[in-house]
Amino acid sequence: MDMHVIQKHVGPSLQFVPSVGVPAPAGICSLTSLQTLLQMEASAEMIRAMGALVELRTFRISKVQGCHCEDLFKGIGRMIHLTRLGIQADDNQEISHLKAFQAPPLLQKLFLLGALSKESLPNFFTALSKLKNLKFLRLVGSRLNNDAFLYLKGLEHLVKLQLYHAYAGDKLYFPAASFPKLRVLKIRGGPYLDEIE
Repeated sequence: MDMHVIQKHVGPSLQFVPSVGVPAPAGICSLTSLQTLLQMEASAEMIRAMGALVELRTFRISKVQGCHCEDLFKGIGRMIHLTRLGIQADDNQEISHLKAFQAPPLLQKLFLLGALSKESLPNFFTALSKLKNLKFLRLVGSRLNNDAFLYLKGLEHLVKLQLYHAYAGDKLYFPAASFPKLRVLKIRGGPYLDEIE
């Protein structure tokens, strides 16, 4: 890999921040012009309310359980103005049903905290690869192996990539043509990672 990356940090483990948030207030679905919604706790009621919040530009949701994911992703797909998205799994939960993820076309920054369901990673990263505005990706606790990491390399427009406790392999290999626009790469907490090439 040539020196597109100007910052590379392989450091000690980070402490996981527990999934925290606040319950959605009653009547939130009536706020149809809302543009920013941060740290809402996932619940069946919250996921249903999302269908009306199509003007959101920034959305961050916490305590997401596997049973929420499919409907959550469908709701996110209706947020066509969304530029920043953060999804934090509930403690010891997996972000599943990634096949249902409908990538908002203007998405610029994506934060995913939690293990990612392996069987649908190809579809998920293929959907992300079509986003020309996606410049920033942070994965925390994703448990990617080398095969799963290969799918990340299709994200050609990334400028900043952060992998925190996200990689479970022992070697990361970056072919010369991968991540052509990447400027910052941060890797922390790879317990088995011995080599980056």
